Amino acid sequence: MIPRLQSKHNVAPVHSLDEIQRLANLFPENILQYCIFKDGEILAGITLFVNDGVVKSQYGATTDAGEDCYALDFLFISLIQQYDSLGFRYFDMGSVRSNHPSGINQGLWKQKQELGCSEYFLSHFEFQL
Repeated sequence: MIPRLQSKHNVAPVHSLDEIQRLANLFPENILQYCIFKDGEILAGITLFVNDGVVKSQYGATTDAGEDCYALDFLFISLIQQYDSLGFRYFDMGSVRSNHPSGINQGLWKQKQELGCSEYFLSHFEFQL
């Protein structure tokens, strides 16, 4: 996932693999990994943070072979439908913020728009303690 995020979107994961594994061990009902495989080879994967009617997706990535068959799109659509049928109210696909002058990572934004996302602007506050 790390090379793919860097090459496609010029971003790095927010958490290290050790951090995600530690969090998943602490919250096994809330941090879930979904993947698509073909012939034993991973094509796409998404990590979900699930709590109180909200699903937050993070770290969606695909291989070149997965991109050729739209595996990540299929996985997102399947998960959105699954959690909708379970009564979840929100499926958050995450931020598209970047250091680009526009403030938006255009590649991530395009992908999320193609999957039917709506944008919401959130205020961010920073406090010095």
